[in-house]
Amino acid sequence: MWNEYRGINSNHARKAQNGTSQFIRFHCYGSLLTELQTVDQAIAQYSKLSETIFITLSQSKTAKFDHTTFEIVLRKVVAESPLNLQPDALLKEPNTCKTFVVAIRTRGTGAAAVRMRTYDTDTADAFPARIWEAARATSAAPTFFHPITINGVKYDHGGTGWNNSTAEALAEANRIWPSRSIGCLLSLGTGLEEAIQLSEGDDELFSRSLLQKLAPQASFQLEVAKYCVASLTSCEKIHREVSEKYPDRITPNRNYLRFNVPQGMSKIGLEEWKKVGDIIALTEDYMDHGEMLERKKTIARVLLNPQLAS
Repeated sequence: MWNEYRGINSNHARKAQNGTSQFIRFHCYGSLLTELQTVDQAIAQYSKLSETIFITLSQSKTAKFDHTTFEIVLRKVVAESPLNLQPDALLKEPNTCKTFVVAIRTRGTGAAAVRMRTYDTDTADAFPARIWEAARATSAAPTFFHPITINGVKYDHGGTGWNNSTAEALAEANRIWPSRSIGCLLSLGTGLEEAIQLSEGDDELFSRSLLQKLAPQASFQLEVAKYCVASLTSCEKIHREVSEKYPDRITPNRNYLRFNVPQGMSKIGLEEWKKVGDIIALTEDYMDHGEMLERKKTIARVLLNPQLAS
């Protein structure tokens, strides 16, 4: 749900050939919201439900917020969608945009993300779960919500390694339409993170300084662990790797475009729903910049005629 999961940020992959086009919408819980209603409705819904799920604390020592309240809210969102669905409607729904969200098996190897698809492929059926269950799985950030068990398997969100799942979308598109070129791949970030650096102790707060003095080895191990987690969850790192890894399929600022607010967002925690106004202001400032205006025009042209980018 946040850090490429936070808010209503979804990525879209569009492929086109011979005048026909197909969409894949992927990654976050916001993607499922926009599958059930318009983007504007999804944003309003997210703002409303955030006030509920992020004030209801969990009694557990391993999760900050109550997952039961979250699940009730999700089922209500499904039931109130314009699609007239039942609260426990299955993830697989006909006549909708192909969508998948990313999660990981908590007891698996962690080597691959789980693509919870709304559609069948040549090699796999749509993910066997309810809509709200998939939303819960991709939102189960460790320490914030407990993992969810679906069909006997525990899942949590794909933030550790798949915060930015652009590579997953490319792989999925190639699996479904192997002979087609990429018309447009649009990536929406949730704010540029701070520089990833292994601390040497110069900028430590008093508590960290005390730990370093009393247990220097443990202090160093803690910093290494934090550095590793930051590296694994870095969205910008994946963006750069994808740009370099698939030069034959995507070209930055041509058929691959990414928006990501460069400053101010990294200080806003995923649970800080009262700062939605700050997120909006920072985003609007960024999007009104001259370069971004031209980039938006490029996206509009390509989406109207995907063959322009091929």
